[in-house]
Amino acid sequence: MKKAIIVAPSYLGKYLLFKIESNGKIRYEFSKGLQKNNESLFVTALKTLKEQTNLKPNISIQLKEIMFPATLDMKVLGYLTEVEDASELHIKGNRKYKWVTFQELKELVANGQIIDSLTLSVICKIFCTRSYKKIKKLRL
Repeated sequence: MKKAIIVAPSYLGKYLLFKIESNGKIRYEFSKGLQKNNESLFVTALKTLKEQTNLKPNISIQLKEIMFPATLDMKVLGYLTEVEDASELHIKGNRKYKWVTFQELKELVANGQIIDSLTLSVICKIFCTRSYKKIKKLRL
């Protein structure tokens, strides 16, 4: 079974999204990565965040498993990370990005600019955790 993560970095109440342009349409999604060499998914999340953005989280919250149809044979965990210092942001390659508030996240979903199922799942989990605070905090 493949194992993967999706990371939603936050800084001062804003979330980092990657901008995807395809066929004249603009979409946004969170950072994603695949587990390597049997490392824990938490370590995969930290490495993915560092490799793709150069950011270091001071708190990470596991948002539970994101379910896939059994035919995909994949386990995905979502992580919400609070970043120490956004000035360290350095995006690999020519990828474009955007920091957005939670309200702007909801507007991007409503406008059809976030359609990636993993990103949508994490946004739903963020909404639920903001409402109920039933999450597991992992201190680094």
